Amino acid sequence: MTTMDTYPDSSFVKIIKDLRDDATALFRQEVALAKREMAGKVATYGKNTVFLGMGALIGLYALFFVFLFLNNLLHTGLTAMGTPEAVASWFAPLLLAMLLGVGALLLSLKALKAMRKEKALPQRTLDSIREDRDWIKGKVKR
Repeated sequence: MTTMDTYPDSSFVKIIKDLRDDATALFRQEVALAKREMAGKVATYGKNTVFLGMGALIGLYALFFVFLFLNNLLHTGLTAMGTPEAVASWFAPLLLAMLLGVGALLLSLKALKAMRKEKALPQRTLDSIREDRDWIKGKVKR
């Protein structure tokens, strides 16, 4: 017994179905590839973030010892200039703290001034959305 094709052009329908199935499979494969790639990137970034944190911590300790060196240098300089030892031992850290405080204040003021100029809203994106809205309104009116 022969079967009768319900569609006269069944090869065309088969091609469309195959194309749909292949496109779906390809899309799923691309998503799977993206997932594997992102998992690898997350692992790499995670490991390197730990290294970055360790480097920052070691750098912080190094900075502490630089400040300790500057404190001792100031103390020695004050003592060499004739300042009594008892005064030099508290005046050197005070002087260093004041200098660092002024530096921190200047950096903070510079950052605050720059932040006041910057707007929180993404202006270019808002402008682009407004242009898209106007374009759509123009298309709808026609």
